[in-house]
Amino acid sequence: MKELVLLAWQGLKQKPKLSALMIINLAVGITLMLTMSAIVKQSSSEVIGYKANSLFTAGLNYYDAVVDVVDFRQFPRWTFQDAQALKQADLSYEHLSFNYTTEFIVGLADNSVRPISVEASGTDREMFNVLDAPFIYGTSWNEKSQQGSEAVAVISKNVNDNLFGGANSVGQFIQVQGEQIQVVGVVNLSNYKRRFQDLSFSNNYNHDVFIPLNYAYAQNFPRTGQVTCRTDELYTATNPRSGSIDMLKSTECGYLTVWFQYQEDKKTAHLAELKTWLNNYIVNQQEVGRFQHTNLTSFYSMGELYILIQRFMAWEAIYLTFSYLLFGICLVNTVGILLAKFQANRKLISLYRALGANRRVIMKIHFLEILMLTVASVLFGFVLAFAGLELMFHLRMYQTDYMALAEQVRQIYQFDGELALWTTVGIFLAVGLSGLYPVYRSSRVSPAAELRG
Repeated sequence: MKELVLLAWQGLKQKPKLSALMIINLAVGITLMLTMSAIVKQSSSEVIGYKANSLFTAGLNYYDAVVDVVDFRQFPRWTFQDAQALKQADLSYEHLSFNYTTEFIVGLADNSVRPISVEASGTDREMFNVLDAPFIYGTSWNEKSQQGSEAVAVISKNVNDNLFGGANSVGQFIQVQGEQIQVVGVVNLSNYKRRFQDLSFSNNYNHDVFIPLNYAYAQNFPRTGQVTCRTDELYTATNPRSGSIDMLKSTECGYLTVWFQYQEDKKTAHLAELKTWLNNYIVNQQEVGRFQHTNLTSFYSMGELYILIQRFMAWEAIYLTFSYLLFGICLVNTVGILLAKFQANRKLISLYRALGANRRVIMKIHFLEILMLTVASVLFGFVLAFAGLELMFHLRMYQTDYMALAEQVRQIYQFDGELALWTTVGIFLAVGLSGLYPVYRSSRVSPAAELRG
């Protein structure tokens, strides 16, 4: 075997330019295929996939009948009055949670560190169960704090690192809009590739501060996520993003996202109970002139949402298709290069035959030569893919003016070892099959004809 390897190595050195051309040709195809496959895989992977069939969101459509609603991204958020009616209903679920997105500047009262701008969530303590939030320090606020509009918060690891140097900040205070808010917990959501809780599915950053809804109402924190009103005129009149929360509570403007979590063995019965209640609620509200649209309700499980998200990743799917096509073209080019290379080595092959090597030995030598070239191509391709993912990560950060959370963005542009392994297997199979014809042609060389001169 050692002698065959040495002969294969000699064959590679016979035509170094053709060998280099094949390595570069395959490496380019491998780079594009691996880079786009990694991005699409990471982008479409579920945050908490084990809850795909137990976590649901829903919407009530209070739009006028003339307003079209095509998909879940256009479906209105819940109004305050509808959310209150749902909370007061005698329904069964493991967890029921509401939230809305806001933003503000957070710092310390003594100005010992630079304040930072954050996106935050006005929510309830059930949200941490919905998220399965991994707490580093402390825990969520209690029911008393939630009902009493207390100034408490759970902050992210990002905020904790910036303001408290990563130390345990439970019991410390942060300052928001001149008010002191006590930290009760610190969570690390950097591994959550998308911010699903507000249905934005942003992969730039997650919420950095979580505050009780009642406290958010008391301080009238703005609504910076999706906000919808029944009509454009109503939106203008109420200014639902930053206007009075008291006015917003009594109008048909939605800003709340709802999540229902069910135990698997009770999910079917409890979902049917919820849908029955919603249908009855809609009928009652229609008597006072609401809910005139034909498309009135919308239900999605977490798994269904991620299927829809993948459909909206049109550009990534197109680039992935092109990367596979380009790899196919590279394989065709590889066959041509191998044919040219083996044809150029006809005299060497004839010499081996004249010295007693049979066709099987010749085929083994050339398969070892292809194996060496493929290993070099894969290694070079992996280096280029790693560099390409790093470059795309920095381009993405540049697009966000470096405001995005690097740890979260990197989740999308990281080198995937498992994907690389399966890609390597596929590449060796593809190149091996592609090389059958050139190897077969090389074994058919007639030594007498080549060595005659």
